[in-house]
Amino acid sequence: PLRNLADDHVEAAEDIVSVGTIVTAIITEVKMDHMCVDLSLKMEDFKKKSSQWGRPQSLPPLDDFFDREAAFKIDEEKEKERESRLRALRLTIGGSSGTKIGGDSHDADGGDGTQAPRTGKVTRRACAHPAFRNASHSEVDRELKEAGDAMVGEALIRPSNRSCDSLAIHWMVRPGCIKVIEVHEEDKDTDASIGNRLIIKKEVYGSIDELLGRYIAPMNDRVEEIQHHRKFTDKLEDELDTQLYDMKKANPNGVFYFICWSESYPGYISLRFIMSRTARNHTIGISPEGFAWNGKTFNNLDKLLNEFKKNPSGARTPQHRSSSNSSALSMSSSMSTSRQSTGVRTDDTSRQSRSRWGPAAMPPVPVTASRWGNMPPPPAGPPPSFARPDGAPPIFGYRPPPPPGAPPGFRQ
Repeated sequence: PLRNLADDHVEAAEDIVSVGTIVTAIITEVKMDHMCVDLSLKMEDFKKKSSQWGRPQSLPPLDDFFDREAAFKIDEEKEKERESRLRALRLTIGGSSGTKIGGDSHDADGGDGTQAPRTGKVTRRACAHPAFRNASHSEVDRELKEAGDAMVGEALIRPSNRSCDSLAIHWMVRPGCIKVIEVHEEDKDTDASIGNRLIIKKEVYGSIDELLGRYIAPMNDRVEEIQHHRKFTDKLEDELDTQLYDMKKANPNGVFYFICWSESYPGYISLRFIMSRTARNHTIGISPEGFAWNGKTFNNLDKLLNEFKKNPSGARTPQHRSSSNSSALSMSSSMSTSRQSTGVRTDDTSRQSRSRWGPAAMPPVPVTASRWGNMPPPPAGPPPSFARPDGAPPIFGYRPPPPPGAPPGFRQ
């Protein structure tokens, strides 16, 4: 599932993985009925112990005499072994890289002037940029939060744990809220160097300074636009929903909406509204180009809200449009069939139908030639009489007209 691709909110799978990417995942569920499994790339799932996972329904329940304490002890021993292996691996990577922060380039090379081959392992980086940290995820978060409001809008960069060709940006959106952004590296010389091409969602940046100037700075401008918008309120989502319910109760015919920060996804905003009885919400993403909602990007928040007012529930799916078109075509076909069955000419019905702006003027109907040839003009004088002679049998179902004064429905 899309929710299992990362710990943060994911808009599209292409933001995390691509076709042909080899990833290490953990199996979260086995669906025997569908012959498939659910995988997860979330770090919190990798950190879970086996005893913390629910027992699959396909397996029989545990016996009442199952020794749970012994199982927990085994989990702790395995966790210690895993941590020791990871610690030894970090020491091996750090020692084999032969690169030190602030060291000369001779150490980074093979010693004889040749460039050291890449190992493909996550390692420390030889980067002296003031915004770069050779630290872990928790250490960078702690540094940003301890600095307080002074670091709001700032960003720190560290090596990502996902691969040796990626970096992680820790951007402090607001006090206590940090969004992590993955950066893919290309054109790297060694494992310890920073890539010459830094890519975020197909956008290429040439250096860390350009990354901070063209990506983080516009994002801070978007945050400032949100906080100064007339519909923004700095409240929790539950508090804002309560306010919407009170306003709807006071004015049942009104439609009310506000914007607040999303509590589930850092760096996103929540558009919360109420139309009938239940408060609903849409999650809106922030990017340097604008605000993303329903597959579209708007360069300012007012344009997004105008689009929301036109269709509060969101854009219709292509399947819905095709079904609407097919129903309209079937309705048109049935109407034309009913017209033909009543004997009305189908090419004249469009001229006889009323417009929604009022009745249209009837154009003169041209006289067309019969398929048997042109009809001769009628003779001058009164029209000929087609009455049946007295005593003659009826021909082709002909019935004489009723006599004068006959009641309605009189038939001979």
